[in-house]
Amino acid sequence: VAAVLLAKVERAASFELTTADYPTVVRSLADYQSGAAPTRLLRRYDDDEERAIGGGTISELATKFKGGESKLVDKLVNKKAHEVQAAKKLKLYHIEDTLTSSNINKLVNQVKEFNSKNTIKVSLIGTLTTKYGDQAVATALVTAERSTKSSSIVEQIRTLRSEQLVRWKKDSKSVTGVSTLLNFGNNRDLGQKFQVLDDYVTLVKKSDETLLRALIKGVGGEEKLGSVLYAARTNSATMEKATKFENSLITKWEGEHQLPANVFQWLKLYENVDDAFSADNLNRFMKYVEKYNVNEPNNKKPVIELYTNAFGDAAVVNKLVSAMNDPATSTAVKKLQAQQVKGWIKNEKSVDDVLAMLKIDIKERSSIVNQKVDLLEQFVAVKGADQNVIKTLTDTVRGNRNLAKVLERTGATTLQKKQFAKWIDDKVTPENIMIKVFQTDHGQATAEQNKIAAKFMTFYKSRTSGN
Repeated sequence: VAAVLLAKVERAASFELTTADYPTVVRSLADYQSGAAPTRLLRRYDDDEERAIGGGTISELATKFKGGESKLVDKLVNKKAHEVQAAKKLKLYHIEDTLTSSNINKLVNQVKEFNSKNTIKVSLIGTLTTKYGDQAVATALVTAERSTKSSSIVEQIRTLRSEQLVRWKKDSKSVTGVSTLLNFGNNRDLGQKFQVLDDYVTLVKKSDETLLRALIKGVGGEEKLGSVLYAARTNSATMEKATKFENSLITKWEGEHQLPANVFQWLKLYENVDDAFSADNLNRFMKYVEKYNVNEPNNKKPVIELYTNAFGDAAVVNKLVSAMNDPATSTAVKKLQAQQVKGWIKNEKSVDDVLAMLKIDIKERSSIVNQKVDLLEQFVAVKGADQNVIKTLTDTVRGNRNLAKVLERTGATTLQKKQFAKWIDDKVTPENIMIKVFQTDHGQATAEQNKIAAKFMTFYKSRTSGN
């Protein structure tokens, strides 16, 4: 599906037939999405072909009309003048302050009062647009809708949003024209802009291919689309479609054998550590890398470096440890952790460096502590370490008994043997291990303690016999 979507975007024709749609009553965006389309067929202009009046000023257009048609232009000019007057009368300030929950009803009533005193009527959306411009009003309305808890105010805002979309449609704005109007080149409010353009595409009954094509043109290329889709994924209203578009792009990039580093950048995975390690993003990117490595075996590079360069070793360690507990991400995490340990060794990290990154804390959940110790075990098994690592770990987890339990449960064989060696140095024997280490006697020892004691006896015999 993803490949077909992007292929359609690239092959889209500039001329086709489409159905007309002229809604007469505006209440909410849902009204348009559920309406039936009339059967009359119209010429569909290319999305790049702007058919709106906005190409020049109204005064310039006036010269093109004769007789009765010039009266229409005069009416538009007068209405614009009244909208300017209304904006002054309403004492509009910064748009975010204007479109607060407490202010919406006040504005509606003020416009009604203004209209009661004038023969030429104005709308609130027209007045706001005259004051702030289409793009500012569009994004501010979406922001206000998302932040408002009152259902009645949400309905008022949705009505304003619907009226704005209808105004654009009556002005024959193409999808690309609205995309240009929204100015996707400016990175502010990208998620809101995506939602506005998506709603307009729904209103004028265009396809997702049209939306994607307009977005790509709006940002100046598909490799720059990541910021928009990243913002759109953070909102439930647009998350599904944004993810669909990302998958379309990823499929295309797979076919082009684009470098994983490029895809990492284009998807904006470096922006936020939580987003980068979400199950969807982590699995999707790792899947891309695996396919790339199959196609380009001579260009394999550790993916972990992309994450550590973006967020740092310590942050990546913690995210991977947390993600290990999620069955949806554990497979990808294991691969990245293995790369991480190899990277530490390659970069000549010391045991102290690794301990500083791991920040093992006995107050953390036991599963987190165990995973961190397991990472240390993997590192020490290759790099080696002196007995100081056991002293440090013993202090960290508050005692021999706690460390013995952690090492046993993680299967940290290398570190466990180092602990056994230290016990021997501290005069621990198979006979006194229960008292000296576990503060209990053989008769009351747990199954786990007996298992550790048995392993220690084997190690003790091999060490004291000279083997």
